[in-house]
Amino acid sequence: MERYWRPLELATGPGQPADQARAHDVLAYTHHALHQEDRARHHWDQALAILNRLGTDQTDDPETTASGIQTRLAELDQHQQRPTPT
Repeated sequence: MERYWRPLELATGPGQPADQARAHDVLAYTHHALHQEDRARHHWDQALAILNRLGTDQTDDPETTASGIQTRLAELDQHQQRPTPT
């Protein structure tokens, strides 16, 4: 997990917010794969907030887009609202 934090640590400069958004997106995917939905949500929220603050819909990485992040957050919401089987 630590190797996924490294890009976020490297992108903490004030001129690198798009890189920060991308790093948050990668961390969110990682947490989601580990079934840590709350942590995934936190990082996708952070990535989306950065993109909104920048006034852009995407980073240089075509997979880190505001619409994609919004879709993943909606999927998390939908998943968390499903009743658990008894």
